[in-house]
Amino acid sequence: MQKENSQELTIKPKQMRVLTRKEANEQSKVQVTVRPWHDYDYEYWASYGIEHKWLHYADIHPISHKIITKKVDNSTRQYIFPADKFAYCFLERKEGNLQLKIYQPYNTKGFKWCSKMDGSVIGLWTKIPQQGEKVIICSSLKDALCISCQLHIPALCLQGEGYSMSTTAIQELKRRYKHIYISFDADSPGIADARKLSAETGFQMVLPDLGSCKDYSDYYKSLTDKSQFQQLKSLFP
Repeated sequence: MQKENSQELTIKPKQMRVLTRKEANEQSKVQVTVRPWHDYDYEYWASYGIEHKWLHYADIHPISHKIITKKVDNSTRQYIFPADKFAYCFLERKEGNLQLKIYQPYNTKGFKWCSKMDGSVIGLWTKIPQQGEKVIICSSLKDALCISCQLHIPALCLQGEGYSMSTTAIQELKRRYKHIYISFDADSPGIADARKLSAETGFQMVLPDLGSCKDYSDYYKSLTDKSQFQQLKSLFP
């Protein structure tokens, strides 16, 4: 895969930045060491319909290590773990606080996710336009980015299905957008949670036909003819 900018991808070890949540809780703190982007990273995300520029837009960073600092009695202990080959940090900024979530998509040892992100954080909240015709609320960052990139409709994501939205966030979205859609995973839990959130917010629920797939990004990956994904745009008039 062609690189967008070779300078952008070249980060010497001494230049690697440590990203951390500013307000860690009293017991533990999670940090990461950022590494350069590689072609295989871009290929992984491209398989789900997410192009280079959207990764940078969303503040996603590939990482080489996860660092956990814990308070034990009166002492502090630090543990450094090598990250998987495919390992990424999602960053969000809420009220001046930097918060992070670690994603290792192929991890089978129970470390696919590690989060120090407040449950009230709405992914991509600071990235979407200030005003517009429509916005879609998804249950994952990968789905939100797939929709944004492929359908060119702004999308947000909650920290997971089953999460609610604050009254402030609901009113703010109503002020900024004419049409607000909720479209979670197309399985039983996703449908139930979408209905619940729709009832709480008054936002319109959309249930897509994704064949045997349960979410947008997996559906895009499954398509031989990627242009078929564009047909989903009609669900959000």
